[in-house]
Amino acid sequence: MILETPLDILDAFSQLLAQSAIPDQNHNYYRKWLRYYLDFCRKNVFGVSSSQRVDAVADGSKGKAGDDSLP
Repeated sequence: MILETPLDILDAFSQLLAQSAIPDQNHNYYRKWLRYYLDFCRKNVFGVSSSQRVDAVADGSKGKAGDDSLP
């Protein structure tokens, strides 16, 4: 079960999206993947760099049904 993204994190992430060059219509995709990333990190403890966590999330999401890739 994927938990809701904490409001403080979601607010900060939304502000970053608003300041970015990412089109508004794609923001929901990024919020969705943020939820997946946070859920993955909660379930899998990594004592290594954040880039290794991102790689592990990307590897773990390959082939999932309903996989929505970022545009």
